[in-house]
Amino acid sequence: MKKLGLLILLLVTVLLSAGIVQAPTKIVPTDGAGPGHPFTIVDTPEGRLVDGTKAVFKKDGSETLADLRTHSPYKTAKGSLPESLSGGSYTVYFKVPSGDEFFVGPFTVTDEPVMEPSIEPSEGLRGTAFTITDPYGRIAPGSVALFYKLGQDPQIEGINADGIIISPDGTTLSGYVPGAALSGENHIWVSPTPADTYYFDPVSFSVID
Repeated sequence: MKKLGLLILLLVTVLLSAGIVQAPTKIVPTDGAGPGHPFTIVDTPEGRLVDGTKAVFKKDGSETLADLRTHSPYKTAKGSLPESLSGGSYTVYFKVPSGDEFFVGPFTVTDEPVMEPSIEPSEGLRGTAFTITDPYGRIAPGSVALFYKLGQDPQIEGINADGIIISPDGTTLSGYVPGAALSGENHIWVSPTPADTYYFDPVSFSVID
């Protein structure tokens, strides 16, 4: 019986390594990343990634927490690797609000530089078409792109772009500068809804009269 159990464990390990079957819970990217890099935890089919869940990175007896953005049906959650993480191998868990922790898997923190989002063009008239590119594909369907001036609250005073189209892979958001955008340098807050935090630091666009 013990030999049979070992054989089954070995078979599952081989299948996971070969990609023939998928682990129900995992962290992406699977090949590691550097501090500040976005990551996604997948919990399929359990759906335990409820609001308030945090990622836990453990190494050498210490642990570092990272906030996660979750949404129904709570099978995926996104976050950014904490800047305080040093290079090396970590064991990743996620912790739900009740305090229970669930194993995710190993993860390697590297010194890979973070790729920043960009916008093209970076200036133009109201009604100008623009495209924001996120190399990490964090832009979810239905997201907003709120134009606001420094000193304004984007979640209250921001003006959403017109005609937004988001690529299926989440790497681009295209739209038109809203007619009510204020003149001069604007920042663009990209998030799932106006009430949510942004996916990445706002990009800048100069509105010309």
